[in-house]
Amino acid sequence: MDRAKEAIRDNLKGKKKLYMSIWKVIDERRSEQLHRSLHAVVYYLNLAIRYLPTFNKDKEVEYSMLDCIEILE
Repeated sequence: MDRAKEAIRDNLKGKKKLYMSIWKVIDERRSEQLHRSLHAVVYYLNLAIRYLPTFNKDKEVEYSMLDCIEILE
């Protein structure tokens, strides 16, 4: 999602007034729909993302992954 947001920013030539409203919509939907434990697990275990130099081992993602594992046990 971050790459998509960066692409939007770049396509709009970095004009904050234009892309911030779009980013706001993306962030709201992301928080409501994609900010779930299962999505965190998919993000964390996706090897295509995991081995990128930009991969961020976020504590919130790790905790969400552990929550999902507990639910499955």
